[in-house]
Amino acid sequence: MPAGLTLYNSWGTVQIDQNWRNYGFRQKIPVTITSYYTSPPNPAGFPGTTYQLVVAGTPALLVACKASTLQPIRMHSYYADGIWTFNWCFVIPFTDAVTETVEFFVFDTMNGSYSNVGLEVFNQAGERVFHSDAPVMKVAPGQPCDVDFTGTPGKNYVPLITRNPIFGYLAGFPAGYRIGAHTLRVSGSNIVTSTVGFASWGASGEYANGGAFIPVDVTGLS
Repeated sequence: MPAGLTLYNSWGTVQIDQNWRNYGFRQKIPVTITSYYTSPPNPAGFPGTTYQLVVAGTPALLVACKASTLQPIRMHSYYADGIWTFNWCFVIPFTDAVTETVEFFVFDTMNGSYSNVGLEVFNQAGERVFHSDAPVMKVAPGQPCDVDFTGTPGKNYVPLITRNPIFGYLAGFPAGYRIGAHTLRVSGSNIVTSTVGFASWGASGEYANGGAFIPVDVTGLS
């Protein structure tokens, strides 16, 4: 049988093995966002407030957004010279202005310095892929963004989007086709989905796209 070490978490997901580098928690970034119903003060063409998150890291860095009232939409992102720029739009679920402190959870490959006590796992190239001191990213199985996630009571989760859930829909005449998105919000230990119109400009047609996300357990991370 093949030699090696494989450890699974309670979701049955591979958490540690010798073949790939594990992600770890790097930081939590709280940001206070106020979104409105009209434009202005929202940027022209958007149904919500846009926000640009800039963070340093490796090309493999990941960011998940936790919001409970505002509906976050992940837009384009890019990486250059060690810096990631993530663009988001926050839509309100009703017609009154909403102010909320959302939280961005940043994950990256684990390149830190750790003690010489505990468990270390190395791949065939001699690269450390796991250290028991590091806050390993704990994930549940991935699923579409248009399906609610029910977590373990008492735990906290954030949605890590792996395929952007942008779709086209027919808004009627004379509006024509418009761009929509499935958004993910946190409610207790669950992640709930909703659908919003994303932009006032046209889509190329009517097409479905449920996207995909991974629920990440962030219980106790600060």
